[in-house]
Amino acid sequence: MSLTQTPAYKEGFPDNNFPVKPELNPYDNGNISGDLYLISQSGLFDADYYLRSNEDIRASSVNPMEHFYFQGWREGRSPSQAFDTQYYLAANEDVRVLGINPLVHYINSGKAEGRLPKAFEFKEELCLNMSDISDLGKTELAQTDLKIAVVCHLFYPEMAVEFIRYFKNITFPFDLYITTTHLHEESVRALFAMEFPDIETMVLAINNRGRDIAPFIALLKPHLMQYDLVCKVHSKRSGHNLNLQGWRTFLLDQLLGNSLIINRIVTEFVQNPQLGMIWPVAYPYIVYLGLDTGWGPLPSSDNNFRAASVFFSELQLEELQQDFVFPLGSMFWFRPKALALIVEKNIEIHHFEDEENQTDGTLAHALERLLGVISRRAGFETRTVFFPQK
Repeated sequence: MSLTQTPAYKEGFPDNNFPVKPELNPYDNGNISGDLYLISQSGLFDADYYLRSNEDIRASSVNPMEHFYFQGWREGRSPSQAFDTQYYLAANEDVRVLGINPLVHYINSGKAEGRLPKAFEFKEELCLNMSDISDLGKTELAQTDLKIAVVCHLFYPEMAVEFIRYFKNITFPFDLYITTTHLHEESVRALFAMEFPDIETMVLAINNRGRDIAPFIALLKPHLMQYDLVCKVHSKRSGHNLNLQGWRTFLLDQLLGNSLIINRIVTEFVQNPQLGMIWPVAYPYIVYLGLDTGWGPLPSSDNNFRAASVFFSELQLEELQQDFVFPLGSMFWFRPKALALIVEKNIEIHHFEDEENQTDGTLAHALERLLGVISRRAGFETRTVFFPQK
């Protein structure tokens, strides 16, 4: 089909990656002129941009809007800088499977449903405004005899190399604790023994319950309480949302990104004995969704509150302000004494729900939200960090 031909909408384009299924497609209602009018009024189709971006269309006599409506979106072409066709289809499988024009879907329902027209744009200014600590300081870490550990839940062993790179940024003595699956226990142990021959390393296999929180609690009483400072991280994937795929790197960069960052954080603990926890500011996309504070959205918020109340009724959680903050993503530096209350509760792995790919509303999610609260109720302070990446 040449660019000058007007394609038959009902017939679809059998040679593309997004098959049309008219009998399942609520947008294929024969209202082509209505759809084109919606696009023209949306402010999301920029004819000049479309022609500048597509030389073949610019050289033809085809109407750019009609080309995008019938054919261009199937070829991954975007209608403007404000709407990314490939992103929208990748982020919304339901739209892709039904063969729906992504821009029409966004105008008709996607925008109202909170779907993004393009990947979320990270802005450092927002993070700087949220952070308590953002400067690296001008002095090197003073000599300290603090006993330090790093604990990492490595559910995805293919990420081991990434974590090894971060751990090698630590310039002072530390012990290393790795929890992983039974299947990968031996290979993980061998890899870390090879990479850190001079580091005291313990690798433990644990059942897949309670995400990274259950393994962390399992280590807290028998191992971690003996330390002055601990850094907790884990192999966070967040594959259910394209806009969260940079979350793990964001957290790790802010906690272990280089020796200057690590020294800055440890120095903060050295200089302030009442500092209980340090964690990165909330990931900007989570802030955009309004999920960065409190118990979360309904119905997860009720589940989180109930799960927390079962073990921590003495904290009078019903009196908490709804905008309380916590280490979102559960990666942080902490003084173990600040979390001593968790040890007293004897929470076991069997208390956690079976793994069913939950995104919220479990005991693990409830405990994640309580970490900062427990530290502050114990008389310790909490701080957030954001160090701009240069």
